[in-house]
Amino acid sequence: LQAQCFQWFQNTYGRFGHHGRFFRIKNELDSFDGGSNARMRQLSENLASGVVPGVADAGLIVYEGMVWIEFKVGKNVQSEEQIAWHKMVRKYGHLYYVVTSLEQFQEIIKSLFDGK
Repeated sequence: LQAQCFQWFQNTYGRFGHHGRFFRIKNELDSFDGGSNARMRQLSENLASGVVPGVADAGLIVYEGMVWIEFKVGKNVQSEEQIAWHKMVRKYGHLYYVVTSLEQFQEIIKSLFDGK
């Protein structure tokens, strides 16, 4: 879903379009082969380098401010950390969307950019 949305956005508005800059936030633990010690070491390194649990999957910078987008597929739901991030960014006046389909994403973006 996330890749579909990025592709549609770039095809519709361009990679560096005047409407805004859409980007992925790489904020998860990379998958790798290794035992629990290696996983704990990687988690520690990620946290030390700025990984913040709960941060949305993508961001969109627009003239009005920041839009955060969390992609969810199937029965996947927000974690407690994601819900806390969602509440915090809304408190600061940012927009936040949980997107479950390409069509929903398209409607959100069109409403932001085209006022529709």
